[in-house]
Amino acid sequence: MEKYKWIVVACVQALLWACYNIIEWLSTKDGYIAKGILFIFFLYLSYLIAFNILKIKKRAILLSSISLIIYAIGYEIFGILRSIY
Repeated sequence: MEKYKWIVVACVQALLWACYNIIEWLSTKDGYIAKGILFIFFLYLSYLIAFNILKIKKRAILLSSISLIIYAIGYEIFGILRSIY
């Protein structure tokens, strides 16, 4: 049953980071401080979702960090591809 919780958390966090990406795209006129606050809010929300499902702090932090790293890598790859084409 534990592995299904990880899958649920990973899917929810993928949706969460997609929502963050859309909100960041819509807020092009906002300053860096507002975008930083938005990022911290979504990172904390990602942790809270993981913790509420998994009930273990270390695993919630680990899964939130992994999802953030995957999001950041994907964001950079698509930015590079967008500049090429």
